[in-house]
Amino acid sequence: AYAADIPHEDVLPLIQEAIDGKVIRASNAPGTYKFAHALLRDALYQRLSTIRRCRLHERIARWLVNLNSNEQDAHLSSISHHFYEAASLGLIDEAVKFARRAGDSASCRLAYEDAASHYARALELLDLSPSDSELDRCDLLRMLGTQLTKSGNREAAKQVFNRLATL
Repeated sequence: AYAADIPHEDVLPLIQEAIDGKVIRASNAPGTYKFAHALLRDALYQRLSTIRRCRLHERIARWLVNLNSNEQDAHLSSISHHFYEAASLGLIDEAVKFARRAGDSASCRLAYEDAASHYARALELLDLSPSDSELDRCDLLRMLGTQLTKSGNREAAKQVFNRLATL
């Protein structure tokens, strides 16, 4: 309701209609639903205009950011994803910040491949940032190389560290 800017009282009939039409079904977590088929989800997603998709991602990211800090930490990967998808709305700095935080969180959980993915995404976004900082770039390259090494991807880590050495 929040993301789509639909009054809460109007959402339940829409959910019931989608269930009756076998578009969605209840998922394991109470009060949550998922699409009956990934192709259907993807088709509906692609029908949204680019600006509408970006705005929905922004609203979801901001809603997740407003959760209490314990809940927010559990959703860092999702927050990072939604800010990344909304970055073209001028949210690059937020997207970089949350990609980095998601990478840090994944690293603490020993999820090195996930951490590397988040740091790589932060670097990609940093290329688009008007406040591009060489210090931030160096730090992200160092963290990316470290996570790639820990995940066993030594060749990719070597390329990242070589890139870092040229800065």
